Amino acid sequence: MRIQTECLHCLLRQVTDAVLMTGADEETRHKIMMKEIEFLSHYDEYASPPHIAGPMHRCVREMSGCDDPYYNIKEKDMATAAENLPIVAEYISSKEDKLYWSVKASAAGNTLDSAANPGASFKEGMEAELDIPFGISDMELLRQRLKTAKKVLVLADNSGETYFDTLLLSALGDVDITYAVRDCPSINDATVEIAERSGIGKYARIISSGSTAPGTVLDEATAEFREIFDTADVVISKGQGNYEALDDAGREIFYLFKVKCSVISSHFGVKMGEYVLKLK
Repeated sequence: MRIQTECLHCLLRQVTDAVLMTGADEETRHKIMMKEIEFLSHYDEYASPPHIAGPMHRCVREMSGCDDPYYNIKEKDMATAAENLPIVAEYISSKEDKLYWSVKASAAGNTLDSAANPGASFKEGMEAELDIPFGISDMELLRQRLKTAKKVLVLADNSGETYFDTLLLSALGDVDITYAVRDCPSINDATVEIAERSGIGKYARIISSGSTAPGTVLDEATAEFREIFDTADVVISKGQGNYEALDDAGREIFYLFKVKCSVISSHFGVKMGEYVLKLK
């Protein structure tokens, strides 16, 4: 998905937040921000927002010497998710359609996105989020694909919501599941370590996609990931960043996310705050 002019302020805000969280001195922050502005001045040379966000956040890490600027926020999100997982699991256990509600809970976990919505209260809003209907729902197509699927690939998004992905993984049935994460701490995205701590390993094999961007950038993908990506019977891709990076990936993908920006809202023709489960 091409970068829109509306994306620029979001990209700049995210790197500004990251720079401040590194604890770097003013001189270093100045040098980093000048470099980030240089990146943005050439934004039309990048294939998608994640394609430019990757090097922008790599610049923050390398120039500041801080490997994981969002570490404290991710730890808070992980603790919040771990605390609320049993409540959400109990909620789903009371529902007849386990697959639907597990998919919805996994998507609602995306509200734990400190990069897009800093300061949001997850605990107070989770029940309300579960009640928000899908603006677009290809749930029946997902059910059909899963009936014959042998291999499923799930592309992770943010730290914390990984806990709620365990509900989705456990509802997919008797299939071989691979769960792919980022190769390094890009913004607040999930890594192998985050997935392992969340209990994902009980339900799926965890791998790195190879991508260092806040989205699955196939140009950076490992050979292992590409083989699984190309041959999986079903691919479920979580989060807007993965959609932006994979929109023209050339294969069938179920995209699952909460709409958080006007660009995606307009692109899909749904309201801000609604949920999307779209086969594309």
